[in-house]
Amino acid sequence: MTERSTDGASSDQPLSFIEWAPGFEIGSTLRNLLVGALYWVTLPVSVFILTYAYMANRERTSAVSRNLLVLCFAFLLVLVLVPLLTGSGAGDTVVDREQYTSTVDRFSAEEGDRIKVHLQNKGTGFRTNVAIEGPDGGVILSESTRDEERYTVELEDGGEYTVRMTPHDSTPSTSGGVTVELLKPGA
Repeated sequence: MTERSTDGASSDQPLSFIEWAPGFEIGSTLRNLLVGALYWVTLPVSVFILTYAYMANRERTSAVSRNLLVLCFAFLLVLVLVPLLTGSGAGDTVVDREQYTSTVDRFSAEEGDRIKVHLQNKGTGFRTNVAIEGPDGGVILSESTRDEERYTVELEDGGEYTVRMTPHDSTPSTSGGVTVELLKPGA
C-alpha cells in the first residue's frame, strides 16, 4: 500500500482530479460540489483554469484526469461550434418596439432572408397587432395576440419591408411590443 503525504500527494501514484484541480479538497464533499458547480457555471473560463492546473501537474496526473479535461474542452467546443454551424445564432434586430402608440418601422432585406417576429402583450384581455408588408405593399404577416407569439417568415423578395405595430389599448401597462430579427440564409 502506498502512503500519501499530508497534502494528498505520493511519489508513485498519479494524482486524481480532486488533488490537482484548484479549489477541490479531499474529503470535503460539500465544498467539492460547490466548486464543481462553480466550474460548470463558468465553463468557458474554468476550462482554461483547469488546463493551467493540469499543465502544472501533468507528469503526476492520472489518465482519468486527462480524460475529464478533454471532455471539458469537447463540451466547450460543442457550445461554440454548434450555433455557428447550424445557424441557430441570433440575427440582426431590425425592429424592437415596446410602445403604447401605433408605430411604423422599416427595414431592408434580401430575397431568401428570414425574419423572426416576437409579438407580446403586457395586459390581459387586450390585443397587440402586428402587420408586415412586403416591398410591393402586400401583407406577408398579420397577427395579433393576447399573450405572446413567435413567427418565422421566409422573405420571397428583396427590398424595403414595413412593420406596423398597433396596440389595442393606449396605456403602457396593457400595451405590447414587437421585435423583428433579420436572419440571412444559412444563419
